[in-house]
Amino acid sequence: MSSATIQVRVDNATRQAADDLFASRGLNTQTAVKIFLNRAIEYGGLPFEVAHREITYDMLNQETLDAISELDGEVEGGSAKHYDSFSELLAARK
Repeated sequence: MSSATIQVRVDNATRQAADDLFASRGLNTQTAVKIFLNRAIEYGGLPFEVAHREITYDMLNQETLDAISELDGEVEGGSAKHYDSFSELLAARK
């Protein structure tokens, strides 16, 4: 049986946390990924529920909150621009 390589980029903190988690259970991350892939194939999809979580203001960072405030001010002041499509917005940014 031949094998293939899968590369996934994650930040260092995520990689270290995953390595630590799986090591505490006697696995390495590569083996855990193989288990995940096999379970997904057996299940016919993700082997767990992916829940949608409502985003609340307390979850946003200050940069995002500042951008929202700026946009709110533009909308209230009448200076916010309106675009009929995403393509129109992209064209205006050029």
